[in-house]
This record gives sequence, structure tokens and C-alpha cells, in this order.
Amino acid sequence: MKNKIIREDASIFFEILRQAPEESKRFVSKTMAIARQLDLIMSRKGISQKELAKKLNKTEPEISKWLAGDHNFTIRTLTAIETALDEEILVIPVKQKPSKSHTGISVSLPPRSTRRQVYSPGTILNGG
Repeated sequence: MKNKIIREDASIFFEILRQAPEESKRFVSKTMAIARQLDLIMSRKGISQKELAKKLNKTEPEISKWLAGDHNFTIRTLTAIETALDEEILVIPVKQKPSKSHTGISVSLPPRSTRRQVYSPGTILNGG
């Protein structure tokens, strides 16, 4: 009887998930991936929820909520976590346009040794 209830609950869950907007699906996927990454880093480094909470001046239940995968992280919080763990959680690839489609002005920089150095806004010194 209990297995039948679980199957029915799972069916309802998957039907709701199927009907969810794409943005919601992506949000859940990303928050779960962040939680999974955080958990893996903590496990690998041997850091407990209690220890991470202390490093971040947070409560252990808050860390537990983060690891459940339904927390809406801010960039500031993610940066604080990365700093506390001394490891990147998010790696954002920089996508560049292919050079064939580039229609802007082309700029060539001189070798580093001959570049001007900027010391303060609006002040550029030429080699001296």
C-alpha cells in the first residue's frame, strides 16, 4: 500500500514538473547544481555544516537549507562561500564572438614593455 502511494505521489510530482515553466525548471536545476557542488567541496575538504556556518557567521540550519537545493543564492553569498572554502563554486565561461562576425574597430596593443601605465584616472605617463 505504501509503495502505491509513493508511486502516485511521484506521478503527481512529475506531472507538475512537466507543466512547469522553462524558467522554473532552469532555476531548480541551477540551485540543485550549486547545492551539489557545495556539498562535494565540503565533503572533499572535510568541512562540516557547523564549521562552514561558523566561518560565514551563519546558523547551521541555514547551511542545511542551502544544501537542500532550494535556496536562491545571491552573488554576494556565493562569493562569501567561495572565499570561506577557498574554492570556486561557479565557473562562468566567457563567450567570445567568432572573429568572422566581428564588424567593429580592430585595436592592436603594443607589447607590454612599451605600453603606457595608468597611475590614476586621467593621468597617463609616457615611460617616465
